Amino acid sequence: MKSLQERLAALSPEQRALFEQQVMRKTLSVRSERTAQQIPRRGHNRPSPLSFDQERLWRLHQKAPDLPTYNVYGAIRLSGTLHAGAMERAVNEIIRRHEAWRTVFRTVDGEVRQIVQQHLQLQMAEVDLTHLPLGEQEAAVQQVIGEEVTRPFDLETGPLLRVKLVRLAEGESCLVLTVHHLVTDRVSFSIVFEELTAHYRAFLQGAAPTLPEPAIQYADYAEWQHGYLTGEVREKLLGYWKHKLAGSAFVLQLPADFPRPDVQSHRGARVFFTIQKALAARLKALGQREGATGFMVLLAAFQVLLHKLSGQEDILVGTPVANRGRKETARVIGYFLTSSVLRTELNGQLSFWDVLRRVRETALEAFAHQELPFRLLHEALELPEDTSRNPVFQAMFVYVDVDDHPLQLPGLSIRYDLLDAGTAKYDLTVGLVEREGGLECFLEYSPDLFLAETVEEFAASWLLMLQNIIENPAGRICTF
Repeated sequence: MKSLQERLAALSPEQRALFEQQVMRKTLSVRSERTAQQIPRRGHNRPSPLSFDQERLWRLHQKAPDLPTYNVYGAIRLSGTLHAGAMERAVNEIIRRHEAWRTVFRTVDGEVRQIVQQHLQLQMAEVDLTHLPLGEQEAAVQQVIGEEVTRPFDLETGPLLRVKLVRLAEGESCLVLTVHHLVTDRVSFSIVFEELTAHYRAFLQGAAPTLPEPAIQYADYAEWQHGYLTGEVREKLLGYWKHKLAGSAFVLQLPADFPRPDVQSHRGARVFFTIQKALAARLKALGQREGATGFMVLLAAFQVLLHKLSGQEDILVGTPVANRGRKETARVIGYFLTSSVLRTELNGQLSFWDVLRRVRETALEAFAHQELPFRLLHEALELPEDTSRNPVFQAMFVYVDVDDHPLQLPGLSIRYDLLDAGTAKYDLTVGLVEREGGLECFLEYSPDLFLAETVEEFAASWLLMLQNIIENPAGRICTF
C-alpha cells in the first residue's frame, strides 16, 4: 500500500491544492462558501453575460479576428474501421448536451452577450486522399490539417467548432477537431473524449446514449460568477494576489535575437522535443521526496531556466488552471480555465531543493486562490498599457497529465499528431503532455523575437539541466 506522502504526491496540482486548503484552512473559508453557494440554473434562454475571463478572451479576439490565435485543435490518427455516420452522430450528441457548443457571441445594447442556439446539426466534412501515392499523402494531409486549424471562426454566426475526416487508405484516417477557445478548455476536451467514446459505442450498437445530463450549462456558471465575485469574496481574492505580486516589475527580459516590435503580431512557431520516460519517472520520484508533484518539479526547473537565461531573480510564470472546484462544473464543456501567476524569487546560491520548496508552496497557494479571474487581477494591478508584450507575465507553463478518460473507439487504434498552427500568445511557452513513452514537449515562441536555432538551444539547455537536477538536486542552481 502506498504511503500517505506518495498518495498526496500523485495528486494533480489542483487536487492537491483543494486537499490542503481543507486540511490547513489556508484560504477564505472556501469550503464553507462553496457548500453554501450552489450554482443554479438560470431558468431562461435570453442572451447572457460572458464570464470575466471569457469576456477578456473575446476582447483579445476582436483585436485580430482574422488570426487563429485562439483556435484549439487536435489531429487524431485512426487505424481500423471508422464508421463515419456513428462518429457524426456522436459529435452532434455532444452538441445537443452542451450549450457552449451551440453558442455564438453578439453585441446586444452595446454589451457582448453569449446567445445559445436551440438547435445545431453539424456536418462532418470529409476529404479523400486515398488516390494519392503514399509518398505524396503525408504532405497533403499536413496541408489539410494546417488549413483547417488556422481557419478563423466567425463568433457572431458560428458554429464555433469544426470536425473534418481525412481518409488516407483502407482502415487509415485522420480526424481533425478545431474549436474556438471561447467555448472550450483543457478539461472540456477530456469530457469530449469521454462522451465521444460512450456515444460512438452506443450508436454502433444501435442503442441510445445513456450518460446523465450535465448538472448546469456554461451560461449558468457565467451568470452565477458575476453575482458571486462581489463584495468580500472578491476583495479577499484580490487582496491575496495583489500582496503576492507586490513589487514585481512584471517584465521578463529573455535574450532575444531581434528587437521587440511595438505591437505583438501573435505569430508563432514550435520546437518539439521529448523527456524520455526514465528521466520523467526520476523527476517525479525526486518530487515525491518533498511532497511535490511532477508539475511542480518541472515548473521549478523551467523557472530556473528562465532565471539563467534572463539573469533576473524575480521570475513570474503563468499557468492555466482548471477553475472547476465546484462539483456542478465537473462535467460541463466551456471556458472555465483561468491563468494563475506563479512568482518565485531565485538566486544562484539556492539549491534545487530550495527552489522546489518555494515553487511547491507558491503553486498550492495559487491553486487555492484560483477563483479570481485573470481579467480582474489584471485590471486591479493597473499596469501601464504595453502592446509589445503580454501583461503581467510573458512566459507560460502548461502541463497536461495522463487523461483519466482517454479517447477509446471500438476497433480503432489511436495516436495524436504534434501540431503547430503558427501562433504564439506569449514570448515563450513550454508545453508538456504525459504519454506512455514519457513527456511530449514543445517550446512555443515568437519568431519576432527568436530564431528557431536559439529556441532549440533553450530546449537542449533545459534537458541538460533536468539531468543535472537528477544527479545533484542539492547543488547550487548557478552550477546547472
